[in-house]
Amino acid sequence: MTNPRTQPLAQDVPALALGTSWAKAHDELVVLHPATGEYHSLNKVAARIWELTVARSSLLEIGRTLSEEFEVDEATAGADVMQLWNELTAIGLLVRD
Repeated sequence: MTNPRTQPLAQDVPALALGTSWAKAHDELVVLHPATGEYHSLNKVAARIWELTVARSSLLEIGRTLSEEFEVDEATAGADVMQLWNELTAIGLLVRD
């Protein structure tokens, strides 16, 4: 049996967990966890990452877009993407497609 890799790669395309609901309100986004019924509020940057995930962008593409839109270097943007990826996959809102 092989072990599935646990670290995301830049070319990975994240996907929403089945049944996840969300709505945007101003610069925030609210996500409903399908299994727990808990709501999670995402700030402006996290909301943009979520939108790019819905658009089926790879982690690398999301980082590049954030770098351009928020005028930060790609390393910082990429780190933010990976941090949110790790947080949201740990609680079951995002999955690796």
